[in-house]
Amino acid sequence: MNKKVNTEKKLIDALDRLLAGESRLTDGRVTQGNIALEAGVSRATFNRYAKVVDEYRLAKTRKNTDALPVPFTIEEKNRELQESNIALRKKLTLEKVESNVQEARARQEIFVLTMALKAKDLNLAAKDREIAHLKRQLLKLQHGTGIPLHLVTSAKSEG
Repeated sequence: MNKKVNTEKKLIDALDRLLAGESRLTDGRVTQGNIALEAGVSRATFNRYAKVVDEYRLAKTRKNTDALPVPFTIEEKNRELQESNIALRKKLTLEKVESNVQEARARQEIFVLTMALKAKDLNLAAKDREIAHLKRQLLKLQHGTGIPLHLVTSAKSEG
């Protein structure tokens, strides 16, 4: 179902709930703002759906409807809010668990990458030591054979 159809359905459902006196989020009055609030959209979004606006106007013009808003008791509203609170807490707990799992995975990957970087650093240090050793040997050879160092280094850079 595309977004436009889905939003229109939410608005129609919200209007039906208000007309039936089953408001979840509002005082139960059938107003454009309450319909939008019940549907979870903005008032501007409500106005973009001509079918819903027409249904609202039709409902407002009916004098005696069968579905008058039924006032809710504070106890009922309190129970409803407590149930909503419990559901939100469960959702938050699940999101925290998922966040902790992702954090642990990230830490593990950081550890693995750090270890790989340290290994590369050790390898590079060993190669630097080998290069220094070879340079020392080259200097010894140069002094022993009389070959100028610049000829050796230029031959090295050409290769």
